[in-house]
Amino acid sequence: VSIEAEQIFAEYKKPLDNANALNRIGKTNLEIGNVAESIQYFQKALNLIENAKIEPEDLPTLLQIQTVALNNLGHTYNLLGDKKTSFEYFQKSLKICEENKIEEPKPYILNNLGVNLLEQGDYAEAIENFTKAAELSRKAKDERTESLSLNNIGAAFFELGNYEKATEFWEQAAQISVKINDAEMSAN
Repeated sequence: VSIEAEQIFAEYKKPLDNANALNRIGKTNLEIGNVAESIQYFQKALNLIENAKIEPEDLPTLLQIQTVALNNLGHTYNLLGDKKTSFEYFQKSLKICEENKIEEPKPYILNNLGVNLLEQGDYAEAIENFTKAAELSRKAKDERTESLSLNNIGAAFFELGNYEKATEFWEQAAQISVKINDAEMSAN
């Protein structure tokens, strides 16, 4: 499927659409366990974006796709245990968002960055990132991501041994999850 898609891209001269599709192929490969291939597709998406000749009105879309590709690479390297590379990709993605006032992907990036920090034992910084993600999600009325962020804050407090605070945040996350009928989050 992936090779067929690349052949189609060669004929289809829309770099942003192609980069977005490469990102999705990368995510699909990651989901089915083809980690090395997923990294290749995320990198191809970034390369295509970097070399794209676009109209000025397409810049927001380009930056959005770029932040997603960088976040996907960060997530993938985090899964591989390469925390340093993962952190660098999350930071690049977040920097693009902040410099260009792109809000939509920030909660996802902040949550992923927080997980990276949590796994490295930097609990205070992880909580700060999860809290920002929760606030941005609440502001955007994205209850699922808000619930995830609160769940992550609970996990950080649990790791710190503050079980009361962990329970408080997990209860908040569960209330939101039940409200939106998100069985997956309620089960966590």
